[in-house]
Amino acid sequence: MRTPQRRLYERRITVYCQKCKAPKDEGSRCESCGFPDISIRPTADGRFLVFLPLCPSTNARMIPVRRGHYVCDALSPDARDYIASVSAELAPMLLELSIPPIKTWTSLPLWLILPRTSSDCHNFGKLLFDTLERAGAVENDRYLLPHFRGIWHDRDSAAIVKL
Repeated sequence: MRTPQRRLYERRITVYCQKCKAPKDEGSRCESCGFPDISIRPTADGRFLVFLPLCPSTNARMIPVRRGHYVCDALSPDARDYIASVSAELAPMLLELSIPPIKTWTSLPLWLILPRTSSDCHNFGKLLFDTLERAGAVENDRYLLPHFRGIWHDRDSAAIVKL
């Protein structure tokens, strides 16, 4: 009988922090800079502002991996680390504030602070939605309809703001 293989996202490997490039365990908080720095603030109308670090773009999300005679795509180490570390920080915050997961089609207002003026805002949705699903903010990321409300550019403080 064969033992089941561990999935790629369950393995703990050493990666480099996306913010300060210091080595850290995948899915953990960086000891040098505190990545990921997440905050949730309630608004006057009963909603919540969620501040998340900017995720890797769709262009940097997948890497080719050889599996026998085939070459397939797998998540890059940066993408796996973003999903693991941000969802691990966000999930307890959502439980503490008793925010239920989204279970129906919902328009998701997003404000992006991108590092370059040549960045395409649509390239940051896939990884963000996968992270929100893993954190428990949404039952299935197919229910999210992105609505980009604003895009700013700042090299030093790239972020995603979700309402």
